[in-house]
Amino acid sequence: RIGHSVFNFRGYLAMSMAWCFERAGEWTMNLVWKDIWMARIVSAYMLSVFSVACVLAVKRVVDKTQERQNRKKAIENISPDELEFFLFELNRSDDTNARGKELGLDNGRMQELRLALYQGSVDKLMHTIVSGFSVVIGLVWDMGFEAAEAIIVAPGKVTGPPALRMVGEWFVHHPVLAKAALCCFLVAVVVPGWSKHLVPAARKPWRVHFEDIVREKRLQEEAHVTHLGDASQADFGACIMEGVAMMFIGGAS
Repeated sequence: RIGHSVFNFRGYLAMSMAWCFERAGEWTMNLVWKDIWMARIVSAYMLSVFSVACVLAVKRVVDKTQERQNRKKAIENISPDELEFFLFELNRSDDTNARGKELGLDNGRMQELRLALYQGSVDKLMHTIVSGFSVVIGLVWDMGFEAAEAIIVAPGKVTGPPALRMVGEWFVHHPVLAKAALCCFLVAVVVPGWSKHLVPAARKPWRVHFEDIVREKRLQEEAHVTHLGDASQADFGACIMEGVAMMFIGGAS
């Protein structure tokens, strides 16, 4: 129960941080842009860049901690193929110890594997920080889309080609219907990709993501080796063709 309460407290702090950054960014940009709608849109861009920079900076600091260094050493002691095999087998087994015995792993090897896959307090802290800044990006772009929607349906003169001007004038004269139409359009565009790609990835445990990362690195290395092999064969073929050409030239002279 205590751990659950501490976890929630971290979440509350992350959400509070997100709202503070969102308000601070909007107020700061409002000092430069007197139009509140433009201030929100510019704030969304600025805070998105700021959030990514903060996450990268925190990651550099976290990677230098002793806990991360120990995990890095443990991962280096296991070959990539062996690590991928262990992850594939253990991610599909409910009982890690029983599955390890079935694979013929002794206690020492299992301890090395646990150390390589151990998620300690530093990793949980990094996860909370990333979650907080992801909420920041979500909030600022929610405000940005709201501002853009308000600008689209705001009363005023509509310019542009005749077809677009007619649509714009209809939006201005029917703001409620215009917002409903924009809402349906955004849902139709966003929800299919969100439910097909983002939701399944978000539901994966972190060890499954780690397995995907290890597999992707292996595939990239294999593709790189294959590319080098093709390049060397092409160079060898070019040298042969050049030698044959020189022989013909020498014979002709």
